[in-house]
Amino acid sequence: MHGDGDVVLGQLKDSAVAQHMPLIERESQLAQLTQAYDYVLHGQGQLCLVHGEAGAGKTSLIQNFSSALPPTTSRLIAGCESLFSARPFGPIVDLAEALPPALAIALREPDRYQTLFPDFLSFLRKSAKPKLLVIEDLHWADDGTLDLVRYVGRRLLDVPVLFVVTYRDDDLALEHPLRRLLGELPTRSTLRIAVPSLSREGVAALAARAQRAEAGLFEVTGGNPFFVTEVLHSREGEVPPSVQDATLGRLSRLGAEARALAELVAASPRSIERALLAELTADAEKWIDECVEKGLLRTEAGNVCYRHELARQAIEQSLRPGRRVELHRRLFEALSRRAEDEDALSRLVHHAQSAEMREQVLRLAPRAARAAAHASAHREAAMHYRLALRYATGMDATSHAELLEAAAEEYRLIGDLAGVVAVSRDALALREALGDTEQQGMSLRRIAIALRERGELAEAEATIARAVEALERIAPSTELVFAYSEQSRLRLWEDYAQAVRIGARAMALAESLGDPACLVEAIHASMTARMYLGDDRQARAQLERALALALEGGFEDAIAQLFGALQLVSVIHRDHRYAIDIANRGLAYCEARDLDVLIYRLRDNRALSLVELGHWDDADLDLDACLAAANVPQRLRNSLTFLRARQNARRGLEDRDSYWSNLQQNMNVIAMGYRRPAVATACAEAAWLRGDLDIAREVALIGIDAAMSKGDARLLGPPLVWAKRCGASTPEPLPDIAPMFAAELVGDIGGAAAHWQALGCRYDRALALVHGDAAQVAMALEEFEQLGAAPAAEIARRRLREHGVRGVRRGPQPRTKADPLGLTARERQVYELLRQALSNAQIAQRLHRSERTIEHHVAAVLAKLGAGGRHDLLKRSRDQETAVGREN
Repeated sequence: MHGDGDVVLGQLKDSAVAQHMPLIERESQLAQLTQAYDYVLHGQGQLCLVHGEAGAGKTSLIQNFSSALPPTTSRLIAGCESLFSARPFGPIVDLAEALPPALAIALREPDRYQTLFPDFLSFLRKSAKPKLLVIEDLHWADDGTLDLVRYVGRRLLDVPVLFVVTYRDDDLALEHPLRRLLGELPTRSTLRIAVPSLSREGVAALAARAQRAEAGLFEVTGGNPFFVTEVLHSREGEVPPSVQDATLGRLSRLGAEARALAELVAASPRSIERALLAELTADAEKWIDECVEKGLLRTEAGNVCYRHELARQAIEQSLRPGRRVELHRRLFEALSRRAEDEDALSRLVHHAQSAEMREQVLRLAPRAARAAAHASAHREAAMHYRLALRYATGMDATSHAELLEAAAEEYRLIGDLAGVVAVSRDALALREALGDTEQQGMSLRRIAIALRERGELAEAEATIARAVEALERIAPSTELVFAYSEQSRLRLWEDYAQAVRIGARAMALAESLGDPACLVEAIHASMTARMYLGDDRQARAQLERALALALEGGFEDAIAQLFGALQLVSVIHRDHRYAIDIANRGLAYCEARDLDVLIYRLRDNRALSLVELGHWDDADLDLDACLAAANVPQRLRNSLTFLRARQNARRGLEDRDSYWSNLQQNMNVIAMGYRRPAVATACAEAAWLRGDLDIAREVALIGIDAAMSKGDARLLGPPLVWAKRCGASTPEPLPDIAPMFAAELVGDIGGAAAHWQALGCRYDRALALVHGDAAQVAMALEEFEQLGAAPAAEIARRRLREHGVRGVRRGPQPRTKADPLGLTARERQVYELLRQALSNAQIAQRLHRSERTIEHHVAAVLAKLGAGGRHDLLKRSRDQETAVGREN
């Protein structure tokens, strides 16, 4: 076969990547290649230099581009190989069957090389149809192939060929002959296309498609697509064999001295100072340069590190045990001769552990933990305490108990609730043996807090009662104030009034002791309890005072907890704008200090506020982030899942009948931050949206009973209203409930809607209106459509027809009919940004929406336009523009 047939060779090298990794963040590169191909269609040849580091996805890019070209294109694709001795004209020889016989023979006859270049160019020029010529991995080419690329590349302007070459730019020494070639190509017909590593958002998108968490993946891989893909298709925590083979292959190309230095750098999980390497290795600078030239290491600001953390791990794991211990011991000894600041302590602990130096670990790890905690690096502090406890056998009882108690505090701050309970129980046993009552009370309080966070309320109450009983036997102390405060919080789940009384007891004791931190804690507990009894603005002002005192005193944990308390009491009284403002302030504080659990709680309640205010897409950002995190406590995860399911029901996105059925049957079993009346109300709404009024009425009555059994007027209004909406009678006399519920129960739909509007609660306003007259239902329909509440909108349409209104719209929003492509307004925005070759992450950032929401819109756009993917969409868009231009 010769002439214009296809020959595609050398594509197996990255086939796994091509098959498993959808192209992410490559729209710009595909657009550049497509534009170059357009020039070829108009008779202007182009040379595209596609470059990037090893594993950047150059082959995948070319394969994706080639597969989208029209069938009239002739494809010639081959590649160079990493041989000890490069084959003369290797890629051209591989294409011989597609070449004219005379040209194929010339490749095998050295004395005819002088005519090879003109003959090959003539072959390309005479092609009856446009050609795609690809030579991959040009960095491995022989001199003859490089000369051929130079010759053809400088004569392409009138040749109907898109000539694409790929090469690695991370392993190209200054003296490499390809360097000279790159500088000698004409700028007019040469296009340089960089294939960079993926951004953090791109890595997250790949992780989401693989249904894996992104946490730490970007840092480990540096965004290298090959590394990312291989990690996603391997067991978590392991270096994929393919990555290990590739990295060790590169290591083997180093000389013995450079390889030894690379192994030393691999023993350090962070960048290592050049001065330290010079202290440990003779001629270190020479070997550093060799490692950098081979693309293994990089230098920055006087330090040396691996280009990719995954490569470092691969080399460290390949070391023999004895060699690994030797390297870590050398680094420990060198670092020990330097000042022991926080960073040095952390490094010393790492190397001492890796060198199996038990005494040094036990001496240094607690110090490193305290330093990290002081710097608000609580995850690191917890890690150091966890390590120290592994070596704590044989410590005296008091020191061991103190170590356990310090660890419990850090575990609590990062949300390791199981860890808090375990180490606090160990500390409690030691304190009981020592007869230390006050410290026993402290351990019991820590256990009670962790149990409350896990939703084990009965056991938590019993535990805090033990703490109070123990502490009341000794002289009044600050610890007793903290125990009273926790007891008050726990009582909020059963008896608001009793919680207020216990909180007042904590306040009185705190004021008598005169301890600022103690007073802050007492105000926090007692004023929160008062806010549960009613919308007490004086109590909220006291909480704000406590926050100011905590900020003044630098009480980190109290500050974070008070941000959460102020947000929560504002949410329960539907002051969502204030709640969002306090959440934003709290998140800025907590995110700077590794306070993970408080971060998730703030985002959970902020999502609820955003939902209530009608900002549903923005709420998705918080829900997505929290649900994707691995260390969210189960009780909080249940709350997040509940809110997500409620939103899905309102949007009609998916069938969640099984979720609501299970929740309805297990309301008393599933631990979450929502109380039973609120859960019953959500179940009633979900049933109403499905059209099952009997179930909705039944579950609303369950919510009424739950609220009345606790005397909770605050939570009584919603189930009462849902019971009435589903046919139940209105109770008489009307209980003391919030005005919007009272108004709807007596038939004042306009009054109820006005109350909701004043609060900014759009969906709840529409729910009230949809139970009114025809005009009110029409207003509800408009609101539901704007929110994207499809099931409720369909109910509103049905009610309008029942009111005798004619011409009620059916189905999709009418906005789509005005769009020539049948797109909604949001889909039109997404479509225009897709035409600019933006990624999902970039579109999400531009439109201030979650990436998950943008994925839905992109899928809808592609489906409506019948496009096979983004590249296909871009091509269709250009074809349409060309057609319109011709018509004009």
